[in-house]
Amino acid sequence: MANNQVRENKKMEVSTERGWFGGVENLSQSEDGYVFWKGEMVELLDTFTDAEEEKNIAVRLASRCMFLESTGTAVNVGNIYLFGDY
Repeated sequence: MANNQVRENKKMEVSTERGWFGGVENLSQSEDGYVFWKGEMVELLDTFTDAEEEKNIAVRLASRCMFLESTGTAVNVGNIYLFGDY
């Protein structure tokens, strides 16, 4: 299956009932760890047992996504590390 098809399938699997990832608006996470910004896959993360760690990562990831949006760069898994680690 092509990567684009996998991404589309993952978008469909994300449940809005799970709430925002780390409590950060526009970030959601599927049960298998894929993280989405406004429905676009941006990261694959392990499950966190520490809520504070999850929140910190979510805030940094959202900040990177907003930065990419502000520069007109597509927000996706390929561009999330374009300017270094988030």
